[in-house]
Amino acid sequence: MKVYYDDGQPIVSHALYGAVGDELFKDAVRRTKTTMTEYRLEQAADYLCTIELAALKYATKEDGETYNKFFGSVGKFKKNWLKQARRKAF
Repeated sequence: MKVYYDDGQPIVSHALYGAVGDELFKDAVRRTKTTMTEYRLEQAADYLCTIELAALKYATKEDGETYNKFFGSVGKFKKNWLKQARRKAF
C-alpha cells in the first residue's frame, strides 16, 4: 500500500500513519522520503500498471462490475483509456 502524503498537516499524518502503520501492518511499513519528481514517476507507473492490468482483465473476461463502472465497456476502455495510456507510455 502506498500513501502519497507530504505530512503537511500533523493531524492528518497522525491519522494516516496511525491507522496504516500501527494497526494494519505493524512490522510491514517502510517509510521513505521521495522528491516530487520521484513521486510523480511513481504515480505514472501506478497508473500505467493499472491500465495494463485492466486490459488483461478485460481480455480474459475477468473485469467484473467495478471495471465496467469505472472504465466502461471493453470498447470504451480500449478507445478512451488503453489507447491513450499506451500512446503516452512509449
